[in-house]
Amino acid sequence: MCETKEEYSSSRGISTLQTIITTRNSYCTRVFFSIFLSGAATHLSGEAFKQATGIDMQHVSYKGSSPALNDVAGGHVDLMFDSLASSSPFIQAGKLRALAVTTASRSPAMPDVPSVAEAGVPGYDISTWYGLWAPAGTPEAIVKLLSDEAAKAFNDPDVRDRLSTLGLQATTSTPQEFSQFNQDELKKWSAVVEQAGVTAE
Repeated sequence: MCETKEEYSSSRGISTLQTIITTRNSYCTRVFFSIFLSGAATHLSGEAFKQATGIDMQHVSYKGSSPALNDVAGGHVDLMFDSLASSSPFIQAGKLRALAVTTASRSPAMPDVPSVAEAGVPGYDISTWYGLWAPAGTPEAIVKLLSDEAAKAFNDPDVRDRLSTLGLQATTSTPQEFSQFNQDELKKWSAVVEQAGVTAE
């Protein structure tokens, strides 16, 4: 399984995420964050942050990641929850400031950027992840073989380095652990979706 650390980025005069958290709704009437697909991870990350902090936030929908990022960079929208892979060029060019990563720990790609939890939202831990699946009914021996071989690949230093350049961090688990992880994710996101009233596009 791989995960990509998302980040909370802004182009406006906000130097830290704590600025928004501590000032809450006195920061401005409403904080707008851009998304490019309703119900996607970047959208739900924002909704989860809104629910955890009580900050008045409203998403703004775009047709694609590029226009969403461009409007944050241009100062038309306050913030965006996005992956390191797509937002890094904007950050490196000085068009966006990375305020925090959404995972529990800091990203090796940006070790100076704190996590949302560090910034003042305990327990906030969100990542976009990719998993390896097999058809239902696949013999357990085959599932174990595939899992073991995938683990070997993800533990290869060259593979890990390549994934890191893409903003990805390789993690491994047993099929049983991955199954439990899926159940936990479904429970977590079902609660966020229900409270936010999110519908898929």
